[in-house]
Amino acid sequence: MRQRESPGAKYCYAHSRSHPTPKREQQRIAALKAHRDRASQALKAERDRQRLSRAQQSLRRAQQVASPNPIA
Repeated sequence: MRQRESPGAKYCYAHSRSHPTPKREQQRIAALKAHRDRASQALKAERDRQRLSRAQQSLRRAQQVASPNPIA
C-alpha cells in the first residue's frame, strides 16, 4: 500500500506560506518596535506619576509637622 502525498508536498507550498515576505517581516518588526516604544512611554509616565504623588504626600506631611493646629 502506497502512502499518498499531500498536493503541496511536491512543490513545497507549505514552506513558502510559513515564511512571510521580507516586506511583511519588516512591517511586523516596525509594529513590534512601535508597540515596545508605546509601552516604554506608558511605563515612564506611570513612574513619573507615582513619583509626583509620593512627593506631594511628603510635602503634605512636612507641612502638617511644620504648622500643627493649635489646641483650643
